[in-house]
Amino acid sequence: MGSATVPIVIHEGGGVTLLIASLGFGLSMAALTWQAASFFLSGPRIKVYLREGFRAFSGATMWAPSSAYTDEGRASLARQGFTEDVIGIEVVNRGRLAGTVTGWELIFANGSVSYSNPSDLRNRKLPYRLEPHSSEFWISPRAILEATQELLSDQSDAAAHIRGQVILASRKAIKSKNSIVVRRQTDSPGPEIS
Repeated sequence: MGSATVPIVIHEGGGVTLLIASLGFGLSMAALTWQAASFFLSGPRIKVYLREGFRAFSGATMWAPSSAYTDEGRASLARQGFTEDVIGIEVVNRGRLAGTVTGWELIFANGSVSYSNPSDLRNRKLPYRLEPHSSEFWISPRAILEATQELLSDQSDAAAHIRGQVILASRKAIKSKNSIVVRRQTDSPGPEIS
């Protein structure tokens, strides 16, 4: 009996198989990344900003800090009815789904005091459904915040800063990154009406 020989066949083209496998792996990772990003970005994405401005009795608002106006400019605004110095919380939904705002408040830097004014009829009634790619304001008179700040035991500059915060239906609280100092200015006269 003779010994049997087994022929060895060498396949040329192993590089093509590796290329196709690598391409398949790359495409599957791209699809997985896209699915993860779509999942995390599909809900509401709420941002909160604090704004300063003046409000007329009609509810119209001019958004800019009082320091942006000259005395003549402030008097002109007052003649047009913009007499109430206000601080507003701007809530922006940049997501693809609506979010529901159930509350808002202005929080002093010490964290122990917050202010909310849900009874102001010029503000949107809560809960408020914030549609995708839309924004809304909730506004508070600055004079009330300044009077509240004067009553605090901590009169440091840091404690005079406030931040805006909204509470969503999911019970998630979102704070503004920016803050505004609310301290009564003794040397600055109010707007003059001519």
